[in-house]
Amino acid sequence: MSLPTLAIGLLAIAYGAYSAVMRVRRPSAFKKLEPMKARFGERLGDALHFVSYVLVPLLFGLLLTVSSFAGAPALG
Repeated sequence: MSLPTLAIGLLAIAYGAYSAVMRVRRPSAFKKLEPMKARFGERLGDALHFVSYVLVPLLFGLLLTVSSFAGAPALG
Protein backbone atom coordinates (compact mmCIF):
# COMPACT_ATOMS: atom_id res chain seq x y z
CA MET A 1 0.00 0.00 0.00
CA SER A 2 1.31 3.41 -0.95
CA LEU A 3 0.33 5.90 1.75
CA PRO A 4 1.01 9.10 -0.24
CA THR A 5 -1.11 7.81 -3.11
CA LEU A 6 -3.86 6.82 -0.70
CA ALA A 7 -3.77 10.22 1.01
CA ILE A 8 -3.99 12.14 -2.26
CA GLY A 9 -6.79 9.86 -3.45
CA LEU A 10 -8.80 10.37 -0.28
CA LEU A 11 -8.27 14.13 -0.45
CA ALA A 12 -9.50 14.18 -4.05
CA ILE A 13 -12.58 12.18 -3.06
CA ALA A 14 -13.21 14.56 -0.15
CA TYR A 15 -12.90 17.58 -2.47
CA GLY A 16 -15.29 16.06 -5.01
CA ALA A 17 -17.81 15.19 -2.30
CA TYR A 18 -17.52 18.65 -0.74
CA SER A 19 -18.06 20.25 -4.14
CA ALA A 20 -21.12 18.10 -4.76
CA VAL A 21 -22.66 19.06 -1.42
CA MET A 22 -21.87 22.75 -1.85
CA ARG A 23 -23.39 22.79 -5.35
CA VAL A 24 -26.70 21.80 -3.78
CA ARG A 25 -26.53 23.82 -0.56
CA ARG A 26 -24.86 27.04 -1.70
CA PRO A 27 -24.13 27.30 -5.42
CA SER A 28 -23.20 30.96 -4.99
CA ALA A 29 -19.97 29.79 -3.32
CA PHE A 30 -18.60 28.80 -6.74
CA LYS A 31 -17.27 31.85 -8.52
CA LYS A 32 -16.93 30.10 -11.87
CA LEU A 33 -20.38 28.51 -11.99
CA GLU A 34 -22.33 31.58 -13.08
CA PRO A 35 -19.82 32.66 -15.77
CA MET A 36 -19.87 29.12 -17.16
CA LYS A 37 -23.67 29.18 -17.26
CA ALA A 38 -23.62 32.60 -18.92
CA ARG A 39 -21.11 31.52 -21.54
CA PHE A 40 -22.33 28.01 -22.37
CA GLY A 41 -25.98 28.17 -21.37
CA GLU A 42 -27.73 26.93 -18.25
CA ARG A 43 -27.58 23.18 -18.87
CA LEU A 44 -24.19 22.88 -20.56
CA GLY A 45 -22.50 25.29 -18.15
CA ASP A 46 -23.89 23.39 -15.19
CA ALA A 47 -22.84 20.07 -16.71
CA LEU A 48 -19.31 21.29 -17.47
CA HIS A 49 -18.94 22.64 -13.96
CA PHE A 50 -20.21 19.36 -12.49
CA VAL A 51 -17.80 17.30 -14.56
CA SER A 52 -14.84 19.58 -13.79
CA TYR A 53 -15.36 20.09 -10.08
CA VAL A 54 -17.21 16.96 -8.94
CA LEU A 55 -16.87 14.04 -11.32
CA VAL A 56 -13.18 14.35 -12.27
CA PRO A 57 -11.94 14.69 -8.65
CA LEU A 58 -14.12 11.76 -7.55
CA LEU A 59 -12.90 9.51 -10.36
CA PHE A 60 -9.28 10.58 -9.90
CA GLY A 61 -9.52 9.96 -6.17
CA LEU A 62 -11.10 6.57 -6.72
CA LEU A 63 -8.37 5.63 -9.20
CA LEU A 64 -5.63 6.64 -6.78
CA THR A 65 -7.27 4.93 -3.83
CA VAL A 66 -7.71 1.65 -5.70
CA SER A 67 -4.19 1.77 -7.10
CA SER A 68 -2.76 2.40 -3.63
CA PHE A 69 -4.49 -0.73 -2.30
CA ALA A 70 -3.29 -2.70 -5.32
CA GLY A 71 0.26 -1.76 -4.39
CA ALA A 72 0.97 0.25 -7.51
CA PRO A 73 2.07 3.81 -6.73
CA ALA A 74 0.24 5.83 -9.35
CA LEU A 75 2.23 8.97 -8.59
CA GLY A 76 5.76 7.79 -8.64
